[in-house]
Amino acid sequence: MKTVVMLQGPPRHDMCGQSLPRNLTVTDRVISPGLATRIHRYALARLDQAGFLSSVEGWEVEIYTIDGDDQPTDRAYCARFRNVAGGYLEVIGILTSRGWPTLDHGLSIGED
Repeated sequence: MKTVVMLQGPPRHDMCGQSLPRNLTVTDRVISPGLATRIHRYALARLDQAGFLSSVEGWEVEIYTIDGDDQPTDRAYCARFRNVAGGYLEVIGILTSRGWPTLDHGLSIGED
């Protein structure tokens, strides 16, 4: 299981004041193995509840956050299950309480 901690770049705006996308930078920080394991188990249970557990069997797993500038207890995490064709199914916005996943913001599907 791979873990990644990313930082969001500074807010950017165009000439009209509308927000532009923020760049993400991969850091050398890590997600602790214990927390990554708990998030992985939580994501598997969540996918099982939604009927997708058998779909992700044998897929590569990545636990990541884009909140690298926050303390680990204040970050939102995501668990991405990626298949060999580059498609993925993920549980996004997993929040923790005292190091245990408690709530998420749903599922996402996409491709790299």
